[in-house]
Amino acid sequence: MRITVIVPCYNGEKYLKESLNSCLNQTYENMEVIFVDNESTDNSLQEAIEIKEKYSSLVIDTAPNLYKYSAREPVEKALTLASGDYFTIVGADDVITKDYISNVVDKIKLNNNDCLCIQSGIRRVFPDGNFDHVIHQYNNIEEFKSKLLNYCCVNTPTVFYKKKLYEDGLLDWKSDEYLGAEDYDVYCQLADKGIMVSVCNEWLGYFYRIHEDQCTWKMVEESRKGNNFDHRIKSFWSSKWEKRIGND
Repeated sequence: MRITVIVPCYNGEKYLKESLNSCLNQTYENMEVIFVDNESTDNSLQEAIEIKEKYSSLVIDTAPNLYKYSAREPVEKALTLASGDYFTIVGADDVITKDYISNVVDKIKLNNNDCLCIQSGIRRVFPDGNFDHVIHQYNNIEEFKSKLLNYCCVNTPTVFYKKKLYEDGLLDWKSDEYLGAEDYDVYCQLADKGIMVSVCNEWLGYFYRIHEDQCTWKMVEESRKGNNFDHRIKSFWSSKWEKRIGND
């Protein structure tokens, strides 16, 4: 099973070296790392080029920055280059343990390689050095849909997608409508088609860094301004699914 690790980056110079090194030093061998710069105004691209001098296998490319707080453009660019059976997206400010990819692959194999997408627990690291764990749980597609109508019950950075989902047009990141909240809508789209993000209720090695420059933080600020994209997503899918039930 080949895995593609996509590292999209916009002004991630501060943490990029640590992030890329963690991706490039995995115990799992059948994998590739694709870095795509999203028109950074800092030295992120140059930092990646310097890292490539040591790790020649690192793939580097660029993509236009069309939607703020969204990784859609660099991710879709990377997918045109990807050769993996599954892909995952690692933040340029995050870190994974050296056995992380191997741990996730083991979980996928437990499902006889049939799972279309899977998430696991995440360790959030705060600016003061403290951390917590976030793990979601649901047992079937109906529970998954029910939870999605309340909150995004997916640890987005930990998701591994079968590439076929993208090739079949089932991953539609609507960044033009939802900016950085587009992943939440994608999970609802999948649920609408009867596809559940499988759950591994363990922490497998993903460190998610919390800081004021990250896109998630910026999306919270958008909500405070009155642009509550999560609410819009929940309202849309609640209305659609309620109408469907009413017509059954």
